[in-house]
Amino acid sequence: TVSISNEAGTVVSESAAITVHVPITITQQPVEARVIEGETASFTVTAQGTEPIEYAWRFNSQVIEGATGPVLTVANASKANEGSYQVVMKNPAGSAVSEEVKLTVVQPVVILGQPEGAIKLLGQALTLSVVASGSEPLEYQWHKDGQAIEGAKAKALAFEALATTDAAAYTVSISNEAGTVVSESAAITVHVPITITQQPVEARVIEGETASFTVAAQGTEPIEYAWRFNSQVIEGATGPVLTVASASKAN
Repeated sequence: TVSISNEAGTVVSESAAITVHVPITITQQPVEARVIEGETASFTVTAQGTEPIEYAWRFNSQVIEGATGPVLTVANASKANEGSYQVVMKNPAGSAVSEEVKLTVVQPVVILGQPEGAIKLLGQALTLSVVASGSEPLEYQWHKDGQAIEGAKAKALAFEALATTDAAAYTVSISNEAGTVVSESAAITVHVPITITQQPVEARVIEGETASFTVAAQGTEPIEYAWRFNSQVIEGATGPVLTVASASKAN
């Protein structure tokens, strides 16, 4: 106000108000976030200036409806929420815009194709493989009967020539920063072909005595035996030893 005087007296003016608006100053920028899919992400901005300050958050340059506070919360984050975030602030002195920050959503490992077991012959080749999705990098570790196989850290486990010791149950664990999943078990069966280690030998007996023939064989059990006499199958002769009792010229 102002008072004005002369010898006739003094008068006082009406009041004139001065309002000083302080422009917005960002004291803390939002920072980038990295969360596992399904978790909650949040961005925070801190600003000073004449109140009220209005906030308008944006996702990939598009205004997010209802996001009008200094904190933005992204619940149950998914790949659809991955991108750039920024907040525009306004007060009576003007506006200010924050830096753009990125939200990265890490997808857990999902096995799309399980390894499949097989029945193979000794010496054959075989490859076990798995198909998985998830945020890279993915780390693989194959296991044999529950024990980690040294150096087996690829998507596939290859056998150039199967040995009997390769017969086992195999699994693969796949990991990323979201965690680890383990595949179903894939069983490998290795069949060993029959090898005759002792051939039957000729027999010469006196009529009425007993003759016998023996064969020794190795290979995957069970081994089935079928003896023949003059190319005809002998009924009931299904073991490694054939006994001919009371031999005659007919035998």
